[in-house]
Amino acid sequence: MSLCFGAVLGGAVFRDQCSPISDTTILSALACGGDLMDHVTTQLPLALGAAGLAALASTLLALAA
Repeated sequence: MSLCFGAVLGGAVFRDQCSPISDTTILSALACGGDLMDHVTTQLPLALGAAGLAALASTLLALAA
């Protein structure tokens, strides 16, 4: 159950971080005075790396259980 809960929360954070229509993405781009799509493209590699590590960890934990 906790693996499922973690996967749902991780997916929600990933979408919020990488979506150009997310309110936090728009506000952070506006607050810094940068272009929205530039902000999204700079966040994407970090979020993809974190998502990859989370997917690997959850797969290993699921196999160990």
